[in-house]
Amino acid sequence: MKRLALLLTLFLVGFSNEDTVHIYDLNEDWLELGNYFEEYDVIVLAESTHNSRDMTTLHAELALYLNEHHNFSTIAFEQSKDYWTFINHYKDSHSVEDVITNIINPNMLSINPLLPELLETETMHVTGMNWLSNSTGRLTNTTFEESFIADDIEQYIDAADFKRAEYRMRNFTYDLLTKNTMDFALANETLDIYNTIINSDYFDSLSPESKAYIRERVNVLEGPMHEDFVEDLDISSDSEDYYARRGKGMLENIEELVADDEKIIVYVHNMHASKSLSPINYVDDFRQDELTYSLGHFLEASDLNVLTVATIFNEASSEYEAFQGDESNDYGRKQDKRSVEYLLGEFKKDQFFVPLNSLDWADEKLLMYDFGHEEWPVEFIPNDHFDAFIYMDYIEK
Repeated sequence: MKRLALLLTLFLVGFSNEDTVHIYDLNEDWLELGNYFEEYDVIVLAESTHNSRDMTTLHAELALYLNEHHNFSTIAFEQSKDYWTFINHYKDSHSVEDVITNIINPNMLSINPLLPELLETETMHVTGMNWLSNSTGRLTNTTFEESFIADDIEQYIDAADFKRAEYRMRNFTYDLLTKNTMDFALANETLDIYNTIINSDYFDSLSPESKAYIRERVNVLEGPMHEDFVEDLDISSDSEDYYARRGKGMLENIEELVADDEKIIVYVHNMHASKSLSPINYVDDFRQDELTYSLGHFLEASDLNVLTVATIFNEASSEYEAFQGDESNDYGRKQDKRSVEYLLGEFKKDQFFVPLNSLDWADEKLLMYDFGHEEWPVEFIPNDHFDAFIYMDYIEK
């Protein structure tokens, strides 16, 4: 009977149109879409890939529109809060051009060409809500902000301890990303280094950038990088522990922004945005579902007024495939009639926003090639993971 219902749903979708499904064409329906978004305090614009210029540009255009017309005052990237805290203090006394030239990775700018406009917009606060550090573990690969702060400290004392702490922070992130665990005892020793700097006689004489960055390092080590951070959760594996730390830590940073009366737009990967109200099944049975405690799970359980939007695409160019460097994934047009990409592609629109509560099939178990994991496709119930889709029929870059 359930199979019959699904087949009937797929049949009806072929005849659906915007009169029966609430579709907002992203080439023309901005006014209506802005009014839809206005009732929320947090808009999660999730993405299936961090590497598409087309997808990032669409999100930036939407953010600029919501800022101008609907009082959304903050964009929070899935990047380190301490990094963006440094940038924002640096920007207080430097130009956006200086920020772009000295701090921003050129690859990030190529993916997000509207970033300078976002930074130039006086009513827009650009920040990060992630807490992981730069993941490289090489002592010589220091960032601009690390060199800046080390030079600041060396006006008063040798900065060797600070440099050692920064090296450890990069290694902690590398270990979490590759092993899903880290040396918590060493993290406590590293916390002592930063606290020693904060309690020193010279700390108040450091630049605003340096002081803010070091305080954020302390917040991370006392929070997500502390061994007991997720002790109240039922954790069964290192990978689940890692995603719980990611999710809970990002939630706390988002809650802090909302507490400052900011309406915010969050950029994050689809897998972190998932509410995880039901399992995600990997069709190839290659890996387990580790997202029980995703950011989306914590947002769903919070008191925040949140709209979670997953951005997906159907087909991508050979240029995008080459940039990804992974020929094993399917970037061609999706033909499986049980896939979300195929069903949304039947509306024959270039790019659009659609709430899941207007789709008859959103409570069915379907395939999605574009959830974001490299082991595609996955089988899941769309309504249990997201509130809406942004669908892009084709991405070139």
